[in-house]
Parts: sequence; structure tokens; C-alpha cells
Amino acid sequence: MGDLSLLKGWNATLPNTEVMPVLFLGHGSPMNAIQTNDFTRTWNSIGAEMDVQPTAILCISAHWLTQGGTAVTAMQQPKTIHDFGRFPQAFWGLDHGTWGVLCHVFPQANIPVVQLSVDYSQGAQYHYDLAKQLAQLRRKGKLMQR
Repeated sequence: MGDLSLLKGWNATLPNTEVMPVLFLGHGSPMNAIQTNDFTRTWNSIGAEMDVQPTAILCISAHWLTQGGTAVTAMQQPKTIHDFGRFPQAFWGLDHGTWGVLCHVFPQANIPVVQLSVDYSQGAQYHYDLAKQLAQLRRKGKLMQR
């Protein structure tokens, strides 16, 4: 796992683009990841109706908590985050709150995804300041999801 300096360095190399949205996409039941229903059809329509596809996605996940620093999955094959049990093998991948939604929004799976942890040892001001820094990514073609 990397720290935020990797994200800042990556951002500095990217050209400016149209401002991308921030989406809050709660995953609901983990079973939505492998089912077709009203939720998954809506998620699919969100991706299909976007005028411009993102060049990457930053997902901020409450399923990945860290203490003493915010981390990013800035590597080729991130480790699986298991925070639940007794579900089918199809759930074994990144944090299910991330891929379980994105597999419906962007079913081609052709957009890189970077996940950001939530540092629960930090207060609200830290996270507010972090959000202001991350907002710059929206002008670099990066969609933000949580």
C-alpha cells in the first residue's frame, strides 16, 4: 500500500479535463454484486449515461479503516479486504463496497480503480482538509466514489 504522496505525484502528471462527478453509491446488500435487480440496473444506467468516461476512479471506503495514516491501493494487484464472511466465492476481490457497485456501473472493467482508506484516528478537520486536496483529482478526469 502507498501513502498519499503517490496520489499527489500521480495527479501532478495528468492533464486537466472536464470536472468529473462525485458519486455516493451505497452497496446495500453484498448480494447486489452478483444479482440483477432495480439497484444494479440503476447503477448500470449511471455509467451508461455519463457524457465522459473517467480515466480512473478513486473510491473512498468505510470498509477499509486505518489508524495513523491514510493509505491508497496504488499497486498492480491490491490485496483483498475481507470484512465479512459466509458469502459466495464470487465476493473475493477488492473491498466489496467498491467492486460490487463498480462492476455494474462500468461492467467493461476498463477503468483503473484506486481505493483510499479512512483513518479513524483522525478528526473531522483532517478529513475535510483531505477532501479539499482530493477535489483536485476531479479536474484530472478522476471520478470519486463512495
